[in-house]
Amino acid sequence: VRLAAQVMSESVAAALGFCDDDATTETRVFIRMIDTFFDCLNVKDPISGIRKRKPNKLPYKSHLDERFKWLSKDFIGYLAAWESEIAAEPGLTKTQQRKMGLSKETLDGLRMTVRSFTEL
Repeated sequence: VRLAAQVMSESVAAALGFCDDDATTETRVFIRMIDTFFDCLNVKDPISGIRKRKPNKLPYKSHLDERFKWLSKDFIGYLAAWESEIAAEPGLTKTQQRKMGLSKETLDGLRMTVRSFTEL
């Protein structure tokens, strides 16, 4: 998990941005979404978010916290839009479509995790 968190981090997205290449745009968006997802769910203590300058790692203090909305609307919406874009791409076989996105099991797991977390 630690290696995945390092690879899917804001610093990696920023480094890819130095390539100044449109080919990395969607990869950077994906990495930032996963980084924010990890941060929202990986709140350990009240100091970590301040020390690392990552407000998404600050403790939750209200059921109205904007991170709940981000997780259930923005993050899940991003995954749904990605799925829809792949399905709408003409001329792709099912195998090609599967290679362009996350596996069904991964998508289901992410959705269940977000639903479970936001509906506590």
